[in-house]
Amino acid sequence: MGNAGWLISEPPTSSPETRYAPLSLSYSDGREDAATGSMNFADFNAILNDEDAFRSKSRILGWAPQGSGSVALSETFPSSGGADCPVKCEEGESSFNAIYRVGQDDVMKSSPGGRNFLAAMKAAGDVVKGVDPELEPEAGSKVHVSFEYFCCQTDDEKEVILDVLTGTDWEPQNIKFDKVETRIDNLESDGSTVKHYSICVFLDKESNEKMMSWVGGIEDAIEERGVKLTKRRRQQEPYHSTLVVVDGRSFPVEDAVRRINNLVKPGTWTGGETLDLTKPQF
Repeated sequence: MGNAGWLISEPPTSSPETRYAPLSLSYSDGREDAATGSMNFADFNAILNDEDAFRSKSRILGWAPQGSGSVALSETFPSSGGADCPVKCEEGESSFNAIYRVGQDDVMKSSPGGRNFLAAMKAAGDVVKGVDPELEPEAGSKVHVSFEYFCCQTDDEKEVILDVLTGTDWEPQNIKFDKVETRIDNLESDGSTVKHYSICVFLDKESNEKMMSWVGGIEDAIEERGVKLTKRRRQQEPYHSTLVVVDGRSFPVEDAVRRINNLVKPGTWTGGETLDLTKPQF
């Protein structure tokens, strides 16, 4: 799964520059051996095509820089202040967001790129449900792309932010998607482990940079009104659409990601068209 330069015992606060992956230890009763890597027992069993090869329990040995696997801590881990907000909010502060509701907006969902994207998300979701029928992937009206995560702002600051967003001339942004990857968002409430794994399809590099430039101009307009943003969008996760959240302790994440990326090839999520993001809800 890649070379690990060093190992640390506690999950670190991550960043866009350095991402860490868990190293799990899984035991096999029948084979009387063990395996370690950035995969859990379910992924090892998928490799061996034997659901009973390794015990249905793994433990995390530590954390190392991400190798070639799809799983890594979110750029804003541990999301203490909410989605994509790594810091804990103080009293009187809250987090909120602005979201492109692709699956609800008539223009976005009915465009050629929109129809292709919704179909690809449905196909990818079927892969997930084939592994665990109890899961509910994002599909249809639930499909979205988050434009901005506002992290730990006061009510007065929120009022200014919403005023700027309301007054923005929303130019359509034409985007494409690359491939599916996985982010670990947070610790369990007792701090004991991680299980909240988000499987997401990320924009391609060019589209992500386009969106970062677009949101950066709006962030500049907000700060020109005297509001200091706790975290700017470029400090958070790259632009993406979440497919599903799974329990990474037991779901074969790497196997599912591999199968999805084989089904929907990187760069083909909108079928050769672009998805036109129009105006987010906020």
